[in-house]
Amino acid sequence: VQDHPLGVGLANFSLVFPIYKVQTTHEAFYIYAHNDYLQLLIEAGWPGALALVGGFFIFIGMGFRRICKMSPRYDPLRFFLGAGALSGLVSIGFHSFFDFNLEMPANAIYFVLLMAIVCACTESGKRKALSAASIAGSAISA
Repeated sequence: VQDHPLGVGLANFSLVFPIYKVQTTHEAFYIYAHNDYLQLLIEAGWPGALALVGGFFIFIGMGFRRICKMSPRYDPLRFFLGAGALSGLVSIGFHSFFDFNLEMPANAIYFVLLMAIVCACTESGKRKALSAASIAGSAISA
């Protein structure tokens, strides 16, 4: 990171790491760092890592704020689906400190799906009412 503050390019960790590897008794080839944040910092540099990690933490903060404003009595399904998806995102974010779980496509798709569930469940009721009214209005005019 010190030698390449702007990053080495996405998916280039395995090409750059052998240059900096300390000699050991066994020869191992490392494709991923065992920390998603560190690998992102190495590959995307400070600008890319700050943008992506900062965006993730802003999304998590906004999700928590929206969940806290919701009432489980009004719509328990949306509340608990949103809270569960948000806790899943926090868990994946924490797990990324110790493993490279987002390098696996199934985990990355699951991560995006959880983000979509949080967005859908915490969407304000005014937007839903407006979109339903516009759909009904277009059906009537047709």
